[in-house]
Amino acid sequence: MSRLLLLNIFIIASFIILKVAEGTASCDDIECAGPAYECKSCPECDLECNRAYGTCRSNCGPPGCGCSDGYCIGTDGNCVLAEN
Repeated sequence: MSRLLLLNIFIIASFIILKVAEGTASCDDIECAGPAYECKSCPECDLECNRAYGTCRSNCGPPGCGCSDGYCIGTDGNCVLAEN
């Protein structure tokens, strides 16, 4: 086989492996640090402290740590206690 064909096969196989692994993550496998964080299926939907509402994409990424209830994303990007 030519090197180009082998390279193409490697790239396609790597892409397939990444796509399969992307779908297997769950909150059971993720530990979040501190009470301000918890595992969420769509952490991109966290509320920013300076906005009245959150913004969510229709295609959530894999599960990950996000702000716990009562917390919002502060100006430094960390979860902070929300002010009422």
